[in-house]
Amino acid sequence: MTRTPLMAGNWKMNLDHLEANHLVQGLAMALSDAGHDYSKCEVLVIPPFTDIRTVQTIVDADELGIKYGAQDVSVHDNGAYTGEISTDMLTKLGVTYVVMGHSERREYHNESDELVGAKARKVFDAGMTPILCCGEALEVRKAGTYVEFVLGQIRAALAGWKAEEVAKIVIAYEPIWAIGTGETASAADAQEVCGAIRAALAEDFGAETAEATRILYGGSAKPGNIKELMAQPDVDGGLVGGASLTPERRSLARPLAATSRVGANARRGQSVCRLAPLPFSVTLVVYVPQEGRTAIETGLTVTILNNVLIVLIFLTSILLTLTVLMHKGQGGGLSDMFGGGISSSAGSSGVAERNLNRITLGTLLIWLVCIVGYALLAKYGR
Repeated sequence: MTRTPLMAGNWKMNLDHLEANHLVQGLAMALSDAGHDYSKCEVLVIPPFTDIRTVQTIVDADELGIKYGAQDVSVHDNGAYTGEISTDMLTKLGVTYVVMGHSERREYHNESDELVGAKARKVFDAGMTPILCCGEALEVRKAGTYVEFVLGQIRAALAGWKAEEVAKIVIAYEPIWAIGTGETASAADAQEVCGAIRAALAEDFGAETAEATRILYGGSAKPGNIKELMAQPDVDGGLVGGASLTPERRSLARPLAATSRVGANARRGQSVCRLAPLPFSVTLVVYVPQEGRTAIETGLTVTILNNVLIVLIFLTSILLTLTVLMHKGQGGGLSDMFGGGISSSAGSSGVAERNLNRITLGTLLIWLVCIVGYALLAKYGR
Protein backbone atom coordinates (compact mmCIF):
# COMPACT_ATOMS: atom_id res chain seq x y z
CA MET A 1 0.00 0.00 0.00
CA THR A 2 1.30 3.44 -0.93
CA ARG A 3 1.20 6.04 1.83
CA THR A 4 0.90 9.68 0.71
CA PRO A 5 3.66 11.73 2.35
CA LEU A 6 2.58 14.59 4.60
CA MET A 7 4.64 17.69 5.31
CA ALA A 8 3.17 19.74 8.17
CA GLY A 9 4.33 23.08 9.53
CA ASN A 10 3.56 23.63 13.21
CA TRP A 11 3.67 27.40 13.74
CA LYS A 12 3.23 27.04 17.52
CA MET A 13 2.62 30.47 19.17
CA ASN A 14 3.98 32.49 16.25
CA LEU A 15 2.57 34.82 13.57
CA ASP A 16 -0.49 37.05 13.81
CA HIS A 17 -3.24 36.82 11.19
CA LEU A 18 -1.58 39.36 8.89
CA GLU A 19 1.70 37.44 8.92
CA ALA A 20 -0.24 34.23 8.38
CA ASN A 21 -1.83 35.77 5.30
CA HIS A 22 1.55 36.59 3.78
CA LEU A 23 3.09 33.25 4.70
CA VAL A 24 0.33 31.15 3.14
CA GLN A 25 0.29 33.29 -0.02
CA GLY A 26 4.05 33.02 -0.32
CA LEU A 27 4.05 29.28 0.35
CA ALA A 28 1.37 28.69 -2.29
CA MET A 29 3.28 30.76 -4.84
CA ALA A 30 6.57 29.00 -4.08
CA LEU A 31 5.04 25.55 -4.41
CA SER A 32 3.27 26.54 -7.61
CA ASP A 33 6.55 27.78 -9.08
CA ALA A 34 8.22 24.52 -8.02
CA GLY A 35 5.50 22.51 -9.77
CA HIS A 36 4.46 20.77 -6.56
CA ASP A 37 1.95 17.93 -6.95
CA TYR A 38 -0.36 17.93 -3.93
CA SER A 39 -1.65 14.46 -4.78
CA LYS A 40 1.85 13.07 -4.23
CA CYS A 41 2.64 14.98 -1.04
CA GLU A 42 0.12 16.68 1.21
CA VAL A 43 0.96 20.15 2.48
CA LEU A 44 -0.37 21.17 5.88
CA VAL A 45 0.01 24.36 7.92
CA ILE A 46 -0.93 24.35 11.60
CA PRO A 47 -1.39 27.96 12.72
CA PRO A 48 -2.49 29.38 16.09
CA PHE A 49 -6.26 29.43 16.63
CA THR A 50 -6.43 33.18 15.91
CA ASP A 51 -5.03 32.64 12.40
CA ILE A 52 -7.24 29.76 11.27
CA ARG A 53 -10.05 31.91 9.85
CA THR A 54 -7.55 33.96 7.83
CA VAL A 55 -5.91 30.81 6.46
CA GLN A 56 -9.32 29.35 5.62
CA THR A 57 -10.29 32.47 3.68
CA ILE A 58 -7.12 32.40 1.58
CA VAL A 59 -7.29 28.66 0.90
CA ASP A 60 -10.98 28.73 -0.05
CA ALA A 61 -10.88 31.94 -2.09
CA ASP A 62 -7.87 30.86 -4.16
CA GLU A 63 -8.74 27.15 -4.18
CA LEU A 64 -5.30 26.26 -2.86
CA GLY A 65 -4.12 22.71 -2.38
CA ILE A 66 -2.71 23.58 1.04
CA LYS A 67 -4.52 22.06 4.02
CA TYR A 68 -4.67 23.56 7.49
CA GLY A 69 -5.04 22.19 10.99
CA ALA A 70 -5.22 23.11 14.66
CA GLN A 71 -2.62 22.77 17.40
CA ASP A 72 -4.91 21.40 20.11
CA VAL A 73 -8.55 20.70 20.96
CA SER A 74 -10.79 20.24 23.98
CA VAL A 75 -12.42 16.97 24.96
CA HIS A 76 -15.58 18.95 25.79
CA ASP A 77 -18.29 19.88 23.31
CA ASN A 78 -19.14 23.23 24.90
CA GLY A 79 -19.71 24.89 28.27
CA ALA A 80 -17.81 26.78 30.94
CA TYR A 81 -14.32 25.86 29.83
CA THR A 82 -12.54 29.18 29.43
CA GLY A 83 -9.87 29.17 26.75
CA GLU A 84 -10.85 25.82 25.28
CA ILE A 85 -11.69 25.12 21.62
CA SER A 86 -14.20 22.44 20.62
CA THR A 87 -14.14 20.10 17.63
CA ASP A 88 -17.35 21.69 16.36
CA MET A 89 -15.66 25.11 16.25
CA LEU A 90 -12.81 23.61 14.24
CA THR A 91 -14.94 21.70 11.76
CA LYS A 92 -16.96 24.86 11.04
CA LEU A 93 -13.64 26.46 9.99
CA GLY A 94 -12.82 23.61 7.63
CA VAL A 95 -9.99 22.20 9.76
CA THR A 96 -8.96 18.71 8.65
CA TYR A 97 -6.07 17.85 11.00
CA VAL A 98 -5.59 18.39 14.73
CA VAL A 99 -2.40 17.88 16.76
CA MET A 100 -2.55 16.35 20.21
CA GLY A 101 0.05 15.08 22.65
CA HIS A 102 2.81 17.44 21.55
CA SER A 103 5.68 17.38 24.03
CA GLU A 104 5.10 21.03 24.93
CA ARG A 105 1.48 20.28 25.84
CA ARG A 106 2.56 17.24 27.85
CA GLU A 107 5.27 19.22 29.69
CA TYR A 108 3.61 22.60 30.29
CA HIS A 109 0.01 21.42 30.69
CA ASN A 110 0.63 18.01 32.26
CA GLU A 111 -1.35 16.18 29.58
CA SER A 112 -1.43 12.43 30.18
CA ASP A 113 -1.50 9.66 27.61
CA GLU A 114 -5.13 9.05 28.50
CA LEU A 115 -6.09 12.70 27.88
CA VAL A 116 -4.18 12.66 24.61
CA GLY A 117 -6.10 9.54 23.60
CA ALA A 118 -9.41 11.17 24.53
CA LYS A 119 -8.56 14.17 22.35
CA ALA A 120 -7.62 11.91 19.46
CA ARG A 121 -10.92 10.07 19.81
CA LYS A 122 -12.86 13.34 19.90
CA VAL A 123 -11.13 14.59 16.76
CA PHE A 124 -11.61 11.32 14.90
CA ASP A 125 -15.31 11.14 15.75
CA ALA A 126 -15.71 14.72 14.46
CA GLY A 127 -14.40 13.68 11.03
CA MET A 128 -10.94 15.21 11.33
CA THR A 129 -7.57 13.46 11.33
CA PRO A 130 -5.66 13.25 14.62
CA ILE A 131 -1.90 13.82 14.56
CA LEU A 132 -0.84 11.87 17.64
CA CYS A 133 2.55 13.04 18.93
CA CYS A 134 4.95 10.91 20.92
CA GLY A 135 8.60 11.12 21.90
CA GLU A 136 11.16 10.65 24.63
CA ALA A 137 13.20 13.02 26.77
CA LEU A 138 16.99 12.97 26.81
CA GLU A 139 17.23 10.97 30.03
CA VAL A 140 15.02 8.24 28.55
CA ARG A 141 17.16 8.18 25.42
CA LYS A 142 20.35 7.84 27.48
CA ALA A 143 18.80 5.08 29.56
CA GLY A 144 18.21 3.09 26.37
CA THR A 145 14.50 2.57 27.03
CA TYR A 146 13.24 5.07 24.44
CA VAL A 147 11.54 2.52 22.17
CA GLU A 148 9.54 1.01 25.02
CA PHE A 149 8.67 4.50 26.29
CA VAL A 150 7.35 5.71 22.93
CA LEU A 151 5.38 2.54 22.28
CA GLY A 152 3.86 2.87 25.75
CA GLN A 153 2.64 6.39 24.91
CA ILE A 154 1.00 5.21 21.70
CA ARG A 155 -0.59 2.10 23.16
CA ALA A 156 -2.06 4.06 26.07
CA ALA A 157 -3.52 6.70 23.74
CA LEU A 158 -4.97 4.15 21.29
CA ALA A 159 -6.42 1.76 23.84
CA GLY A 160 -9.82 0.57 22.62
CA TRP A 161 -9.38 1.77 19.03
CA LYS A 162 -10.34 -0.40 16.07
CA ALA A 163 -7.83 -1.33 13.40
CA GLU A 164 -9.69 0.51 10.63
CA GLU A 165 -9.68 3.68 12.76
CA VAL A 166 -5.97 3.56 13.54
CA ALA A 167 -5.22 3.21 9.82
CA LYS A 168 -6.67 6.70 9.26
CA ILE A 169 -4.70 8.63 11.90
CA VAL A 170 -1.22 10.15 11.73
CA ILE A 171 1.49 9.47 14.30
CA ALA A 172 4.31 11.99 14.76
CA TYR A 173 7.50 10.85 16.46
CA GLU A 174 9.31 13.83 18.02
CA PRO A 175 12.28 13.09 20.27
CA ILE A 176 11.94 15.83 22.88
CA TRP A 177 15.70 16.31 23.17
CA ALA A 178 15.77 17.36 19.49
CA ILE A 179 12.88 19.86 19.50
CA GLY A 180 14.07 23.43 19.13
CA THR A 181 17.60 22.54 20.20
CA GLY A 182 19.20 22.24 16.79
CA GLU A 183 20.03 18.64 17.68
CA THR A 184 18.49 16.10 15.36
CA ALA A 185 18.11 12.39 15.54
CA SER A 186 20.00 10.82 12.67
CA ALA A 187 18.04 9.25 9.86
CA ALA A 188 18.94 5.86 11.33
CA ASP A 189 17.65 6.93 14.77
CA ALA A 190 14.39 8.15 13.25
CA GLN A 191 13.97 4.94 11.27
CA GLU A 192 14.65 2.82 14.34
CA VAL A 193 11.78 4.34 16.32
CA CYS A 194 9.39 4.82 13.40
CA GLY A 195 10.02 1.23 12.35
CA ALA A 196 9.34 0.06 15.90
CA ILE A 197 6.07 2.04 15.93
CA ARG A 198 4.96 0.38 12.70
CA ALA A 199 5.91 -3.04 14.02
CA ALA A 200 3.88 -2.38 17.19
CA LEU A 201 0.89 -1.30 15.12
CA ALA A 202 1.15 -4.52 13.13
CA GLU A 203 1.27 -6.52 16.36
CA ASP A 204 -1.69 -4.71 17.94
CA PHE A 205 -3.90 -3.94 14.94
CA GLY A 206 -2.66 -6.05 12.04
CA ALA A 207 -0.20 -5.70 9.19
CA GLU A 208 -2.67 -3.94 6.90
CA THR A 209 -3.30 -1.21 9.47
CA ALA A 210 0.41 -0.78 10.12
CA GLU A 211 1.11 -0.45 6.42
CA ALA A 212 -1.61 2.19 6.00
CA THR A 213 -0.77 4.40 9.00
CA ARG A 214 1.42 7.43 8.24
CA ILE A 215 4.29 8.12 10.64
CA LEU A 216 5.99 11.53 10.62
CA TYR A 217 9.29 12.65 12.08
CA GLY A 218 9.64 15.91 13.97
CA GLY A 219 12.38 17.43 16.06
CA SER A 220 14.49 20.07 14.32
CA ALA A 221 13.53 18.75 10.89
CA LYS A 222 14.83 21.22 8.32
CA PRO A 223 15.78 21.50 4.64
CA GLY A 224 19.27 20.19 5.31
CA ASN A 225 18.15 16.82 6.67
CA ILE A 226 14.61 16.22 5.38
CA LYS A 227 15.79 14.46 2.22
CA GLU A 228 17.72 11.82 4.15
CA LEU A 229 14.90 11.41 6.67
CA MET A 230 12.30 10.96 3.93
CA ALA A 231 14.42 8.25 2.31
CA GLN A 232 13.74 5.98 5.31
CA PRO A 233 11.09 3.32 4.64
CA ASP A 234 8.99 4.07 7.72
CA VAL A 235 9.16 7.88 7.68
CA ASP A 236 6.19 9.30 5.76
CA GLY A 237 6.75 13.01 6.23
CA GLY A 238 7.71 15.67 8.73
CA LEU A 239 6.19 17.80 11.45
CA VAL A 240 8.32 20.91 10.97
CA GLY A 241 8.47 23.65 13.61
CA GLY A 242 11.15 26.32 13.67
CA ALA A 243 12.35 25.67 10.13
CA SER A 244 9.04 27.03 8.82
CA LEU A 245 9.37 30.34 10.69
CA THR A 246 13.00 31.50 10.80
CA PRO A 247 13.77 34.60 8.69
CA GLU A 248 16.08 32.74 6.33
CA ARG A 249 13.55 29.94 5.73
CA ARG A 250 10.16 31.42 6.38
CA SER A 251 8.21 28.73 4.57
CA LEU A 252 7.95 25.01 4.11
CA ALA A 253 8.69 25.35 0.43
CA ARG A 254 12.21 24.02 0.55
CA PRO A 255 11.57 20.88 2.62
CA LEU A 256 8.38 20.32 0.62
CA ALA A 257 10.20 20.48 -2.66
CA ALA A 258 12.75 18.01 -1.31
CA THR A 259 9.90 15.77 -0.15
CA SER A 260 8.26 15.93 -3.57
CA ARG A 261 11.38 14.48 -5.14
CA VAL A 262 12.28 11.93 -2.50
CA GLY A 263 9.08 10.64 -0.93
CA ALA A 264 6.72 11.12 -3.83
CA ASN A 265 8.99 10.50 -6.81
CA ALA A 266 8.40 13.90 -8.38
CA ARG A 267 10.07 14.70 -11.66
CA ARG A 268 13.86 14.42 -11.58
CA GLY A 269 15.85 17.63 -11.42
CA GLN A 270 13.12 19.88 -9.99
CA SER A 271 14.73 22.75 -8.11
CA VAL A 272 14.42 23.12 -4.38
CA CYS A 273 12.54 26.29 -3.55
CA ARG A 274 13.41 28.69 -0.76
CA LEU A 275 11.15 31.56 0.18
CA ALA A 276 11.99 34.69 2.16
CA PRO A 277 9.39 37.47 2.57
CA LEU A 278 10.53 41.07 2.30
CA PRO A 279 8.79 44.28 3.44
CA PHE A 280 5.68 45.60 1.69
CA SER A 281 4.55 42.11 0.67
CA VAL A 282 7.33 41.73 -1.88
CA THR A 283 8.41 38.10 -2.07
CA LEU A 284 11.78 36.86 -3.26
CA VAL A 285 11.79 33.32 -4.60
CA VAL A 286 15.21 31.74 -4.90
CA TYR A 287 15.61 28.42 -6.65
CA VAL A 288 18.56 26.51 -5.25
CA PRO A 289 20.14 24.94 -8.38
CA GLN A 290 20.75 21.33 -9.19
CA GLU A 291 23.27 20.09 -11.72
CA GLY A 292 24.82 23.55 -12.07
CA ARG A 293 21.60 25.41 -12.89
CA THR A 294 20.81 28.79 -11.34
CA ALA A 295 17.66 30.84 -11.44
CA ILE A 296 16.54 33.80 -9.38
CA GLU A 297 13.09 35.21 -9.82
CA THR A 298 11.63 38.18 -8.00
CA GLY A 299 7.86 38.26 -7.92
CA LEU A 300 5.32 40.62 -6.46
CA THR A 301 2.55 39.16 -4.39
CA VAL A 302 -1.06 39.88 -5.15
CA THR A 303 -1.29 42.31 -2.27
CA ILE A 304 1.10 44.87 -3.70
CA LEU A 305 -0.18 44.41 -7.26
CA ASN A 306 -3.71 45.06 -6.08
CA ASN A 307 -2.57 48.21 -4.31
CA VAL A 308 -0.67 49.50 -7.35
CA LEU A 309 -3.64 48.94 -9.65
CA ILE A 310 -6.06 50.59 -7.23
CA VAL A 311 -3.83 53.68 -6.99
CA LEU A 312 -3.50 53.88 -10.78
CA ILE A 313 -7.24 53.52 -11.27
CA PHE A 314 -7.85 56.28 -8.72
CA LEU A 315 -5.31 58.67 -10.29
CA THR A 316 -6.45 58.07 -13.87
CA SER A 317 -10.07 58.54 -12.81
CA ILE A 318 -9.20 61.98 -11.42
CA LEU A 319 -7.27 62.90 -14.58
CA LEU A 320 -10.17 61.76 -16.79
CA THR A 321 -12.55 63.91 -14.77
CA LEU A 322 -10.32 66.96 -15.20
CA THR A 323 -9.97 66.45 -18.95
CA VAL A 324 -13.73 66.10 -19.36
CA LEU A 325 -14.24 69.36 -17.46
CA MET A 326 -11.69 71.10 -19.69
CA HIS A 327 -13.41 69.78 -22.81
CA LYS A 328 -16.56 71.46 -21.56
CA GLY A 329 -14.68 74.69 -20.95
CA GLN A 330 -15.05 74.35 -17.18
CA GLY A 331 -11.39 73.67 -16.42
CA GLY A 332 -10.48 77.34 -16.06
CA GLY A 333 -6.77 77.99 -15.80
CA LEU A 334 -6.02 74.28 -15.83
CA SER A 335 -6.31 74.26 -19.62
CA ASP A 336 -3.36 76.69 -19.92
CA MET A 337 -0.92 73.82 -19.51
CA PHE A 338 -2.15 72.33 -22.80
CA GLY A 339 -1.35 75.27 -25.04
CA GLY A 340 -2.45 78.61 -23.65
CA GLY A 341 -6.13 77.92 -23.06
CA ILE A 342 -8.84 76.46 -25.23
CA SER A 343 -10.76 79.72 -25.54
CA SER A 344 -7.80 81.88 -26.72
CA SER A 345 -6.82 82.42 -30.35
CA ALA A 346 -7.90 79.96 -33.05
CA GLY A 347 -4.34 78.62 -33.56
CA SER A 348 -3.52 78.04 -29.94
CA SER A 349 -7.01 76.69 -29.37
CA GLY A 350 -6.45 73.98 -31.98
CA VAL A 351 -3.12 72.98 -30.46
CA ALA A 352 -4.59 72.85 -27.00
CA GLU A 353 -7.53 70.82 -28.20
CA ARG A 354 -5.28 68.26 -29.91
CA ASN A 355 -3.05 67.97 -26.83
CA LEU A 356 -6.06 67.57 -24.61
CA ASN A 357 -7.49 64.88 -26.87
CA ARG A 358 -4.21 62.94 -26.77
CA ILE A 359 -4.00 63.12 -22.98
CA THR A 360 -7.65 62.11 -22.61
CA LEU A 361 -7.20 59.11 -24.92
CA GLY A 362 -3.97 58.04 -23.24
CA THR A 363 -5.48 58.33 -19.78
CA LEU A 364 -8.53 56.36 -20.89
CA LEU A 365 -6.36 53.55 -22.25
CA ILE A 366 -4.33 53.38 -19.02
CA TRP A 367 -7.55 53.33 -17.02
CA LEU A 368 -8.99 50.49 -19.13
CA VAL A 369 -5.78 48.46 -18.86
CA CYS A 370 -5.78 48.86 -15.06
CA ILE A 371 -9.44 47.81 -14.84
CA VAL A 372 -8.83 44.72 -16.98
CA GLY A 373 -5.64 43.92 -15.04
CA TYR A 374 -7.42 44.25 -11.72
CA ALA A 375 -10.22 41.93 -12.91
CA LEU A 376 -7.76 39.32 -14.18
CA LEU A 377 -5.75 39.52 -10.96
CA ALA A 378 -8.90 39.00 -8.91
CA LYS A 379 -9.73 35.88 -10.90
CA TYR A 380 -6.36 34.29 -11.53
CA GLY A 381 -4.03 35.95 -9.00
CA ARG A 382 -1.97 34.30 -6.26
